[in-house]
Amino acid sequence: MKERLLELISNIDHIETLFHTEGSDVRGLAVPSSKMIGDVQEFQLWIQELKLELQAIYTQTQDAYIKAALDDLSVYFDGWTDKRKFDKIKGCLLAIQRNIDTYYPLKKTTTLEVIMQKSPKIFISHASNDKAYVQEIVSLFDDMGLTDDHIFCSSIPGYDIPVGKTIFQYLWEQFHEYDLHVIFVHSKNYYMSPVCLNEMGASWVLKSKYTSVLLPSFGFSEMKGVVNNSDIAIKLDNDEDEVKDKLNELYEQLIEEFELKKKPAIIWEKKRDAFIEKIKSISAKAVAINPEESKPLSYEAYTMLQEISGEQHTEIIRIATLSGNHIQYGKQAIEDTLGRREFAKWDAAIDELLCLGLIKKIGKKDDIYVITDAGYKLLETGC
Repeated sequence: MKERLLELISNIDHIETLFHTEGSDVRGLAVPSSKMIGDVQEFQLWIQELKLELQAIYTQTQDAYIKAALDDLSVYFDGWTDKRKFDKIKGCLLAIQRNIDTYYPLKKTTTLEVIMQKSPKIFISHASNDKAYVQEIVSLFDDMGLTDDHIFCSSIPGYDIPVGKTIFQYLWEQFHEYDLHVIFVHSKNYYMSPVCLNEMGASWVLKSKYTSVLLPSFGFSEMKGVVNNSDIAIKLDNDEDEVKDKLNELYEQLIEEFELKKKPAIIWEKKRDAFIEKIKSISAKAVAINPEESKPLSYEAYTMLQEISGEQHTEIIRIATLSGNHIQYGKQAIEDTLGRREFAKWDAAIDELLCLGLIKKIGKKDDIYVITDAGYKLLETGC
């Protein structure tokens, strides 16, 4: 909406006050301080709202300047060049403000407006590394009576993004064309994904209804950002009776939203209980046991090992540069901009895998590691 876009642009001066200065020390070298804003949640929400408003204009006009503005809003704020990137966005938005009527031409109003009621739809917001769990969640929705037309889930074939659509364009269309019920699949993987956090921010901005599902080994206290546990929140490794009760509650809610035919209790309970057992099975496989010490691998170590066990992107790379420390495992990347403590967990996970002989170093100059036969066996057998 024109008024909302102008309101967002008018907040530029306030947003600019959110910059803060930080310096760092990399391997004993003093690094000049820089102005940062990318880690400020209010700034990220402002960016997401701007993207939604500009995407609406671009969908209608295909205007090249709006497309360039969207590209600028989508850049990663790395802490070193935040101010320069912000200044570019600021100039672009002020130019759009001066030419606002170009993008919102006057429309003739009619005396009778027909208000179309949006159809309901499920959007499952999740990290791709949690696909095994998400597959079972989609199957449970199928068992409830929902169809592929009712569900959007980017990582499951048949429920994903159509060919020719970009993720942001398609997501914007879903939010505006449907009455979305967002299922947030909370995990450590989720909070490491900028895409997932953008989805969370967009859902909050548009005030979509939502349900939080917490995967095993992820606690309520770890939930961050704008989505918390105030609404329906289902922790899948809680007491089984509580999980059953929460799933029943969700089922009743979806029956009402989608006008589903309610299944006989004996049928629904059988499908619900089968879902719980499948989640337990996936969780058990994820806790790989080191038989010598009878201690589980850390979450970070197991996640790394699983990621590099595929046919492609099978290396862990650990490098340190003047711009910071970096870890690449498979297709995933960890930067020390996450915070020193969080980065230290992933750094320690590499040493953990090395000590157990689950990976080995192959690089002479850089720290490059690959999975060993013992690593493959552990993933296959759990020991």
